[in-house]
Amino acid sequence: MSKKLVVGVYDDEHSLIVAIKHIRAKKIKINNVYTPYPIHGLDHALGMRRSKLPKFTFWVGATGFTSATLMQVGLHTFTLPFNLMNPINVGGKPWGFAGLPAFVPIMFEIMVLSSALSIVAGFLFRSKLFPSLSCNVVDIRATDDKMILVIDLEDVPMDAHAVNQLLKETPATEVYEKEVAL
Repeated sequence: MSKKLVVGVYDDEHSLIVAIKHIRAKKIKINNVYTPYPIHGLDHALGMRRSKLPKFTFWVGATGFTSATLMQVGLHTFTLPFNLMNPINVGGKPWGFAGLPAFVPIMFEIMVLSSALSIVAGFLFRSKLFPSLSCNVVDIRATDDKMILVIDLEDVPMDAHAVNQLLKETPATEVYEKEVAL
């Protein structure tokens, strides 16, 4: 099974942004854009929504902080009464919630660890970057010095020739069709 793509190659980010605005004005869906470095304003030009990753990270960090607090206070509070014959004084910490200031470094570290791991896992899951995944490179020059704009012919109501002409109206240095295997 394969997909037919129309690929536009651009030399600089300004011409790429102009092309994206021109294509989106014609109500054509852009499949993807590949650039060798981040471009300021590209997500806005593509009409992308803001990522939910910061909110997800905040809530995972808050959960890590809360679980670290409850674990430390719970272990410190509920294990001492069962060991009244031989109480263990760990680091001179007071009993119960009074020892909370001593728990702050652990709470902070567990919050940072859970947030960092959730960012990595969320990014890999959202980007569909799984270990056994093989990817199709549309144009190898996207990793070097060219900006690549890709339109999937299944997503547009026009034929390939019309999409080619539309991309040639933009400041593209090269426009071609490519078929990639799924």
